[in-house]
Amino acid sequence: MKRIWITGSSGSGKTTYATRIGNKLNIPIYHRDHITWQENWKERSDTDQIEIVREISQMDRWVFDGNRFSASKLDGRFENCDVLIHLSRNRFTCFFRALKRYFENRNSPRKDLPEGCKEEFDWTLCKYILFQYPKQKKQRELFFDDLKMARNEVTVLKRRREINKWLKENNI
Repeated sequence: MKRIWITGSSGSGKTTYATRIGNKLNIPIYHRDHITWQENWKERSDTDQIEIVREISQMDRWVFDGNRFSASKLDGRFENCDVLIHLSRNRFTCFFRALKRYFENRNSPRKDLPEGCKEEFDWTLCKYILFQYPKQKKQRELFFDDLKMARNEVTVLKRRREINKWLKENNI
């Protein structure tokens, strides 16, 4: 495993596990939020985001946390990742984890967010976690099937126990 892509809903633990895996394996970690957002929540253009991720995906080693499956064939993640780890956590678990993260970080910047991007928890995020992300499950499953057909490893982990077991089995 040299090119690891970690996906999941907001609040699923992507950043936490990406950081743990990257630090343990001594692999650079890249966060989608640093690519999508610039200072003070100004969004980069799709073209710029694709170019940034393309440069990352061509590197020999990386851990990437974030989704944007639709751009992955353009930016190289689809063809270049060795393993995709999808954290398929319960939406209510994700909701409460995101809420907890908000209260823990609302007065200080998170390391995985660009400068000036304060932690937010609003109705848009709530709708995404509780309704939009779960509704896209079938699309993700089809995407994962395509990835497997391209000979990439796809691991779907649903519970903390499964995640910890996978980490232990992979000496992480």
